[in-house]
Amino acid sequence: MKKQWFRLSALLLVLMLVLTACSSGGGSSKGTSGDGGGSGDSGSDSPKEVTLSLTHTLTDSAEKDTLEILNEIVSTVEEKTPGVTFELSGIDGEVFRNQKLPAAMSTGTTPDVFDLFGGSDTQRYAKAGKLLDLTPILEELGWQDRFLDLSSFTVDGKVYGLPIAVSAEGFFYNKKMVGELGLSVPKTWDDLLNFVTKAKAAGKIPISMASKAPWVPGMLLNAIIIHNVGIDNFKGLTTGEYKWTNDQMLKAFKEFQKLVDMGAFPEGNLGIPYPEMASYMIRGDAVMEYTGSWDAKLFFKDKVGDLKGNTGFFMFPSVPGGQGVQDSMNVNFANGWGFSADVTDAQKKAIKTFIKVAYSDKFVKERLKTIGYLSPVKLKDVSGLNPLMSDITKTMEKSSKWWPAYDAIVNDKVHAAFNTGIQQMLGGVKTPEEIVKHLQEVTNQSSQ
Repeated sequence: MKKQWFRLSALLLVLMLVLTACSSGGGSSKGTSGDGGGSGDSGSDSPKEVTLSLTHTLTDSAEKDTLEILNEIVSTVEEKTPGVTFELSGIDGEVFRNQKLPAAMSTGTTPDVFDLFGGSDTQRYAKAGKLLDLTPILEELGWQDRFLDLSSFTVDGKVYGLPIAVSAEGFFYNKKMVGELGLSVPKTWDDLLNFVTKAKAAGKIPISMASKAPWVPGMLLNAIIIHNVGIDNFKGLTTGEYKWTNDQMLKAFKEFQKLVDMGAFPEGNLGIPYPEMASYMIRGDAVMEYTGSWDAKLFFKDKVGDLKGNTGFFMFPSVPGGQGVQDSMNVNFANGWGFSADVTDAQKKAIKTFIKVAYSDKFVKERLKTIGYLSPVKLKDVSGLNPLMSDITKTMEKSSKWWPAYDAIVNDKVHAAFNTGIQQMLGGVKTPEEIVKHLQEVTNQSSQ
């Protein structure tokens, strides 16, 4: 009996040791398995000591409000994910896109989060394996259908970038001044030429222009080209199916030259930086300007005199005989955020939170109301819009076709030659014939 008791005691002791070992061993094993366990579980959703470099292009004084919202977004992400820190740096947009980003891509020093242009840029970097595939993140968020248009950032069915905001290009104009001068909103190209003539005769600058950065007059030339040539023909430039030297294309360049020769723009506009362009309208020197909807914010403020509540917007007028869709507009989804393919899993989680915050209704509406960025996502509530933003939105709704900007279609070398050609026309250095000939030569060389 005593021997049985000792056997039973030994058996119980062994059983206790086994249970203890299983308990402690199970906890230890779980803690190193990857999901963390205990406090480690929260760590899987809140990355610890994670740093993300973010490069933006909000360096102009006119972008101050936009930068403030970005800082607010970053602060919100850092609060939601303790241990995550963003390191922001700003670089001029043209310099970053054409110099810094390509260099960083080639050397493997790409920022974790950065300003990315859709279209040709996204195509090139995605095919080189440099961009993070965002498709799984959008699926995790249930956001496959949240964005209005992701085509500029989609390559082979995968999404590699997200539009920051939608922009629409057209003419802003001083309603009061137009009435006082006995003018009316141009509906055709001939109407626009007559508008320029009468405004000039009245001592006003017909169209404010800041050409120190060539992309600014490039917006207007782009609109003239698309209405004369058509977006399908323009895209044909990249395949060789259409030529820069085509008669209709040459006509478009000549029409732009006509505006230059008529004195439609301010004197010395080649030296005027973009942030100063709106000042000509604000001072009452210019009747209108052609630019993107992002400039609407400049006319919201109190210090705009008669323009406050008195600024209108209209789409580029129709061109009789033009091959393009005449009630079409440049509606751009190509300015966006890109993310490095080299980020860690912890950084990827922080990026997911960044996307969730940046594209939340709260911040999308804040950009819409404060700085005039049209929404890239579907919003149910658009109440409280500034009247000018409502005007722009209605104009977009009336247009039957949207097309992207030239720099989202042509390659870098053609883009650079196009920009140079614009300034050469403005400076009287080259003729339209010389410019289209050179553009075709660059296109031929860069496609070989």
